[in-house]
Amino acid sequence: MLVQFSAESIEHLTAAFPEFGEMAAMWELARSGIRFEGFDPTFAMGHFQRIRDTRGAERIAAFLRFLVRINEHAEKRGLSVVKLTHADANFRQARIARIVDHIAHNHAQKISIEKAADMAGMSSTAFSRSFHSITGNTFVEFVNRVRIGQACSLLYATEKPVSTICFDVGFQTLANFNRQFLRLKKSTPSAYRRNARAGLLSEESLRVQNPSPIRERGRGEGLNAP
Repeated sequence: MLVQFSAESIEHLTAAFPEFGEMAAMWELARSGIRFEGFDPTFAMGHFQRIRDTRGAERIAAFLRFLVRINEHAEKRGLSVVKLTHADANFRQARIARIVDHIAHNHAQKISIEKAADMAGMSSTAFSRSFHSITGNTFVEFVNRVRIGQACSLLYATEKPVSTICFDVGFQTLANFNRQFLRLKKSTPSAYRRNARAGLLSEESLRVQNPSPIRERGRGEGLNAP
């Protein structure tokens, strides 16, 4: 999942509410990219899903709550020694953001780094360097991650065979799909489907036995959790 926002929106927020100035160190580190070591992926997914599934002011509130949580996380590591100036960052990020959007919506198609660089109006070398510094991934790695992420959704939500999902998300061979899936998810696709569904059933059973009072009051109230 991807959330896009501008640096200007954060500056306006901080000007209106000085309390958000406590995030200044995180934004400075973000200029070179951040990796949040040991951050619970399930916890992160819950926040992303709330951002995705809400609208209007509730969506903004969900996003801000997530920012507060990741700012509280102690183990942050810079991804690059290169830090972008504000003007340069905005210019380059806008170009890379267009490519990220293209990948997200066209991940099943063949996407070469040469074509992506051309779409961004950059040389392949400059594009590769900018893409890595901004996203923290090489272009090929990022495409693979998007495709595997989509595969996870299909494994979880559909009964499609693994071989069908492999080609649906853009991989050309089943062997490469299985290899990339195992590398990124530490699991085979079939095992992922089985374990993900078992995990959901266990969580739903727990909610029935001991429902959360926050959840019972409605989805909007869920912004207060966890």
